Amino acid sequence: MFTAYDEKRQLFCLLDQSEVPNDQMKQLVWHCPICEEAVLYRAGGKNRPHFSHYSNSSCAGSAETKEHREGKERLYAWVKTFAEEVEVEKWLPMIDRRADVWFRYRGVHYVFEMQCSPVDRMAIRERTLAYESQSIQVLWVLPAELMKRTATAIYIQEWQQEACFQTGSFPPQLMYLGQQLSIATLSAYMSPRKFIASWSSLPLTPSGFSLLIHDHLSVKNEPKAQLFYKQQSRYGKVKLQTAFSQHVQERLYRYKSPLYLHPAECGWFVPGQVWVSEPPVVWQTYVWLSLIESEQHEFHEWINDELAEVMKWLGMSERQAIRLMSQYVQLLQRLHGQKPNDTLLPTLELSFPKSADEAHRQDRQIYARLPVTFKKTL
Repeated sequence: MFTAYDEKRQLFCLLDQSEVPNDQMKQLVWHCPICEEAVLYRAGGKNRPHFSHYSNSSCAGSAETKEHREGKERLYAWVKTFAEEVEVEKWLPMIDRRADVWFRYRGVHYVFEMQCSPVDRMAIRERTLAYESQSIQVLWVLPAELMKRTATAIYIQEWQQEACFQTGSFPPQLMYLGQQLSIATLSAYMSPRKFIASWSSLPLTPSGFSLLIHDHLSVKNEPKAQLFYKQQSRYGKVKLQTAFSQHVQERLYRYKSPLYLHPAECGWFVPGQVWVSEPPVVWQTYVWLSLIESEQHEFHEWINDELAEVMKWLGMSERQAIRLMSQYVQLLQRLHGQKPNDTLLPTLELSFPKSADEAHRQDRQIYARLPVTFKKTL
């Protein structure tokens, strides 16, 4: 870490010092701002000067890697060029968290979180919600070494998907820090670990952050990739690996329909959605059935009726479930030629394809109606 209390309990930041007298620093007593344990000042060799806990420390900040420190340093140097206020390793006692790089830009509070190692996806979600409870927008950044990609696709693990859909950006993006900020914009679901993505790079300059938060007001749709995914779900073997997918199949059996003969309106990628652990075909069929079986006609009444079940089955917070349901409803409205709104529900027809070939023909009809771009209002 780069910050510590000195003997007078004044916070000292190594990144704000042009030159640090090593001999003098090593003679002083330093303490961690979080746990208040004594820490060591380390310098020399290829490592940038930093503070480190003793090996027997139980502090949450004691297991920091060189990669994480270097990422924070680079982000801090960048943010200082444009932010009105910035702090590295800012301690936020109200949520019991230390932000990697906290800053204020045009009156809005942000945090850059540098995540270098695998973590449970719920930790990503909980940390994001904690920041949001304090009106702080969190931006997750990964080291460039974790980037697994081809020219058109990206391969990401479950926790990375959680970070991607938790940034609050539109459309869902992953950011990788190298000499520049590389951005993967997801535009189509292919499998639980593979997405179609487009790529862009931003320089670490004062104008770069403004482009990051303002330049993505729409996203190019990838209907061909989505149609390929739908074809796989029609003719490939749909694996019911979770209790939720089995629950959806049981509901479909009431209508004598297997999952691969799901309605054509189900299974399309929804930009800006929250992360869902289930494939689009599965969770959208569930929401579609809830719309079909609902006696409500108004959007908010339907939300109130179905919200608890969606939260339970998909493991979401109330805010996330509302966002997911509303975005899919708006997509259905678009597919049926209606203007997206949050007042009336779309009128759906209770029918299922009779064969995979018929289903694929219906998918192609839906494919022709998909918008070329999605606007941020979706």
